[in-house]
Amino acid sequence: MLPELFEAHPRTFYCDCPFEGKEVSLKGCGYKVRKNSKRAKRLEWEHVVPAAAFGRSLKPWAEGHPKCKDSKKRPYKGRRCAEKISKRFRLMEADLYNLRPAIGEVNGDRSDKEVGLVSGEPRVYGACDVEITKDTVEPREAIRGDVARTYLYMNQAYPGTLSLTDEQKAMFEAWSSNDPPDAWERKWADRVEELQGNRNPFIE
Repeated sequence: MLPELFEAHPRTFYCDCPFEGKEVSLKGCGYKVRKNSKRAKRLEWEHVVPAAAFGRSLKPWAEGHPKCKDSKKRPYKGRRCAEKISKRFRLMEADLYNLRPAIGEVNGDRSDKEVGLVSGEPRVYGACDVEITKDTVEPREAIRGDVARTYLYMNQAYPGTLSLTDEQKAMFEAWSSNDPPDAWERKWADRVEELQGNRNPFIE
């Protein structure tokens, strides 16, 4: 289902690199491997809003559950428990509006860091214009609206999970205004709506 959504636009989200199947063409976008060359060449499906951002508010993630025990009867919590116990978490985790193709290395480096602006331009991925510090990821200007509309959608679609601050909401609204949906994003959203049955109202 995910590959089908990007057949007409096989480019990674953060770095705009071409991909085919599960392989990314790094030469096609001037990407420079930071550390993990194997993962850099691999396509992964990235949660724009990290799973931790919407999962840690759920009790199975934060505290665990009586049914969350491993083969040695040891209790566990976190994402694994949330996936097992919480239908709400599974819905959020599988929401197609929040999943985009990404270079594996960038996906790993981004982890669950918050989106924001990074002072300076500490680029470490060659021509790929994404800055990642220990706690923040700054996407390139061309997709900031896309990122913003994803956060605003997830915040509205799943109340009480993200808890965006007023400052974050203002930033995302500004990003969305400065980078409005283009023809491709609207067409992609139309297809997601057909498959998933609901609309992202921020993509119009």
